[in-house]
Amino acid sequence: MDVAVFDESAAADRTRGYRWRGVDIPEWDRAEVERQDLIMCVARGGLRDPVLGRAMLRRTNLLEPPNAILDDPLVVERARNVQAILAARAARPPKVTRASLLDLLAAARPQA
Repeated sequence: MDVAVFDESAAADRTRGYRWRGVDIPEWDRAEVERQDLIMCVARGGLRDPVLGRAMLRRTNLLEPPNAILDDPLVVERARNVQAILAARAARPPKVTRASLLDLLAAARPQA
């Protein structure tokens, strides 16, 4: 299970990295990023949907390999419902843009 935990963690980190940097997702990683996005829908829906909540708890507490979260068709169906709801919402601009955050960090840097 150790390799599965590492692989899931690495995939989640890559997905966040693409989003944070605003770069195109490489073709070789697109399917995994889509999978990670669906896992995030499991997490987002977990407080309202008991099926998603149990799946997320089983993953978080390593009661089964973390890559097994989408093996249950009911979990996938409900996660896709969350995905559709989130997609239907109007996109809101971020309160803090990446550029403004980098400017703030640069301004806070101690002078040498």
